[in-house]
Amino acid sequence: GYTIIQTLIQDKYLILLSNDTWVTYDVPSLTKVAHVPTPLDAQHGTPEHREDLSNIHQSKGFVEVEEGDIVFDVGAYIGTFSMFAAGYADTVISIDPYASVSSCLEKNTAEFNNIKVLPIACWDRTTTLELNLSKTPNENSILDTDAKSFDSGEQVDVRADTVANIAKEKDIEKIDFLKLEGEGVEPEILEGALGENVTIDKISIDCSPERSGDTPTN
Repeated sequence: GYTIIQTLIQDKYLILLSNDTWVTYDVPSLTKVAHVPTPLDAQHGTPEHREDLSNIHQSKGFVEVEEGDIVFDVGAYIGTFSMFAAGYADTVISIDPYASVSSCLEKNTAEFNNIKVLPIACWDRTTTLELNLSKTPNENSILDTDAKSFDSGEQVDVRADTVANIAKEKDIEKIDFLKLEGEGVEPEILEGALGENVTIDKISIDCSPERSGDTPTN
């Protein structure tokens, strides 16, 4: 499932998969707010996949990428969500450790002047991490890859830093929209995002069961 949070202290919403439909709830009252169809199995990077991700990671009227936003796309992979967000945002910081070993993200987003690619991993501190490579690169992870049968057996060292530090380095005091898809390590990334020197208005978090078979909320 996916958890979408708007305004950390105030309004909170939860999106869960129910009967092939993403159902949005207002957490305090558990009132259904919106329904989004389950995304298609579209090929990564296609217009169909771009539309799927825009439906998953935003809901019009309360959590969406808006004109002039500063967007952090953490776990950008080949840039599908970044390319969608770039059509609205002022700036998209597109972050993915796989970009340190593949040029796909840079090539896909090269035509967008408002996308800045960072080939690093987001984490809860500044360090170097070992990225486990999958035969299907969208499953690369700091943790074990999801399916052992697709584990390539290869690892690469990647530089890691916090979202808050990255924002500070770029003189960004407010992130309008944080999209977070970390293959199971979302809690560590979120902890590093909530620094003292940066405000985050809207957050969309992938909560798929990729943390040793559990969701990162467990």
